[in-house]
Parts: sequence; C-alpha cells; structure tokens
Amino acid sequence: MLSGKEMSRRYREKYPWKGSYSNAKQRCTNPKNKHYKNYGAKGVEFKLTMEYVGYLWHRDNAQNMKSPSIDRLNSKGSYVSGNCRFIEHSENVRLGSLAYWEKRNRAVIQIDFNGYVVKKWRSAYMAAKELDTSFGNIYSVLRGDRKHAKDFRWEYV
Repeated sequence: MLSGKEMSRRYREKYPWKGSYSNAKQRCTNPKNKHYKNYGAKGVEFKLTMEYVGYLWHRDNAQNMKSPSIDRLNSKGSYVSGNCRFIEHSENVRLGSLAYWEKRNRAVIQIDFNGYVVKKWRSAYMAAKELDTSFGNIYSVLRGDRKHAKDFRWEYV
C-alpha cells in the first residue's frame, strides 16, 4: 500500500501541469487568493480544462523548461484555448513588467550631453526596444538612480 505522500508524488509526475492549472484557476475564481485582484476581480476568466492545459504542456515542451509558467498571449484576455502557452517563468515576469510600463505610455525625451533633445519617444519601453537597450537602464535614469543610459540623459515629458 502506497503512502499518501508517495501517491501525491506519482500524481505530480503523471500530471506535472496540474499545479499551473490550479494556480491559474485560483487567481481567476477565488477571491481569497492573493492574486485575485489582478485577475478575477478584473474580469479575467478561467475557461480551460486540465486536459487542455496538459495538451499545452506537451505542445510547448514545458517538461524541458527550468520553471514553466502558463502565459496569456493577450494579457487583456482570459485563460481560453488559443490564448495560452507555457513559457519560462522568468520570461513571463519580464513580459508582464514590460506590458505594465508600455501600458503607462508616458512620453520621454532623449537628451545628449550638450543638452539637446535628440528625440521624443512615446514611452521608455519603446525607446529601449528601438535602441536595443535595457528598459531598466532607461527607467533607472528617469527614476534618478543613474545619470545616463545608452550615452543619453532621459526625462519624462
């Protein structure tokens, strides 16, 4: 007879996507979940079956990922078929952070060391993307933690 702990381990081995499924479902449906305010309270619905999440797991080779995380392709959409995939958790966090700053859409100006405005950008994220630099570096200048990024000063408009 197997112990409860051993049965639980075997179940996790057989269905490794179950944790991702349960966590995403809780974020959308359980008001006591600490992340509910960012998901269910904002209208994000969970409409996936455990079988479909298993399909995504295999399709996206999540078993080969260091820390697989379920991601919504359209972050404004719900957890529905066609809008989800498995990606590395670190990538999911990065994408969420970039989406947040892009959403803020606060214009910035790029200034050379002579004080001339080089270009006005729709957002720091767009500047970082086009200049192939780190958004964090530009944001650090805007926050006052650094003096320059990509050899320019940056200011909010």
